[in-house]
Amino acid sequence: MLGLTPEERLALQRSPRKERYVFELVDRWGIRKKDLAVLSASISVNMDDAVKRRGTFSLVLDDDIDWLSDRIRPVMCVQLQDGTWAQWPKGRYLMMSPKRTLDGKDEVCEVECYDESMILQQDRFVESQTFPAGTPYFDVLTQILISAGLREARVEPSDGVLPAALVLDDSKNKLEWINELCTQINFRSLYMDDAGAPILRPYMLSEMTVPDYSYVQDEVSVLYPEVTIEADFWNVPNVIKRTMSRPDMDPLTAVHINDNPASKLSTVARGGMRIVDTGTIDMVDGQESLQKIVERIAFERQQVSQIVEVETLNMPHHEIYDVIELRTDALNGVFRETGWAMELHTAGKMTHSLQRVVV
Repeated sequence: MLGLTPEERLALQRSPRKERYVFELVDRWGIRKKDLAVLSASISVNMDDAVKRRGTFSLVLDDDIDWLSDRIRPVMCVQLQDGTWAQWPKGRYLMMSPKRTLDGKDEVCEVECYDESMILQQDRFVESQTFPAGTPYFDVLTQILISAGLREARVEPSDGVLPAALVLDDSKNKLEWINELCTQINFRSLYMDDAGAPILRPYMLSEMTVPDYSYVQDEVSVLYPEVTIEADFWNVPNVIKRTMSRPDMDPLTAVHINDNPASKLSTVARGGMRIVDTGTIDMVDGQESLQKIVERIAFERQQVSQIVEVETLNMPHHEIYDVIELRTDALNGVFRETGWAMELHTAGKMTHSLQRVVV
């Protein structure tokens, strides 16, 4: 398990293990104000959503909560063998639309929460901003994040520069602008990490082949035995085509054809049948980048042929986009984790949504 000390690994795999959950009230800067009295809580991540992290919290109403600016930060704690507690924050969430009810003497709030990328989704450029051709994508992305007040971002460097002038206006929200620019340089869409920081990094095919974690069904397993499997091989495309056409640039086209005889999804294996996926890209910085985008789309689309759900005990080290090796009585293989959900209580279950990597 990557990023874990031997002591943490042992504590997470121990049965029964001692765990507890703390729910911190933090201000807009992430500074802790106090702990909240939370009656029940669950959080989830879905890589296909624009705002990828969300949660539901039932908490005792607290007059110290500033609903317009405070956040809630759940922390999972597991006791190590030496008696100390290891801690893992599990995101930082805006508290939206509290619904109040009276439970005996306490006033209870049911709160739907979302990660701070919601700030970008709700914000737009009231006044247009223009970036000239040749501006590094890194600079544009960083400027959008800063304009929304998100200064803790980790944006990995990119050699890409704008091939033409770019006007950022109110036709899209700021999250849409960021994700569109990420597509142009073959970056993943924006997500927030466990610490609550925005992350922008390149998409790398090699990430899908080396497992980050393994779950094995044995006598010390944290894996529950039931495995749900859903398969859809028929609609997986074997031809991907993307085109960029702008009046101020030469048109570009990139195509990927899966004609590998060893692939069950290829045009060869399917007797010449072509399942074609076409689309357009607004702007990209060259033919090589467009081809990389097409190769990424082809790789991703071939993974949706098998969807698997498994349950484990809560495993706090999981982030988004993990690659999981699964070895059970029902199924073996390497999968990409597309989402997960956690019940934040002692002995709570974690549901993992996985996609099979199809060769």
